[in-house]
Amino acid sequence: MIENGRANAAYKMCNEQRNSMREYRTRVKDLPSMIQVNGLAPAIAFLYSKRRGAYRRLYSDIESWLISQNLIQANLMESLTRMDAMRYRQVTVEVMALLGWMKRFVDGIEPDRG
Repeated sequence: MIENGRANAAYKMCNEQRNSMREYRTRVKDLPSMIQVNGLAPAIAFLYSKRRGAYRRLYSDIESWLISQNLIQANLMESLTRMDAMRYRQVTVEVMALLGWMKRFVDGIEPDRG
């Protein structure tokens, strides 16, 4: 059941980015490898530091999903710096699963042309 909810949320997040799909697609596709190489907190800190455009939107989308799943209370960056190792691994797995769905959808959603 969680997989359906995750897929639905990922679709909605991606679909809302039609007007900036090119940049959003790039960020969604790059983030999983950044997480694998650097870890979740450094990758999210990178998004957080940019604070504009698709970086900001992707950060916000991930934060909203984790809040909806009761994995964090609020403020993703602050939460990551305070959680224990077990919760950090759980959140990392969840973010990677969400990004897996998002990667599927960003290629299939055409940007608005009008």
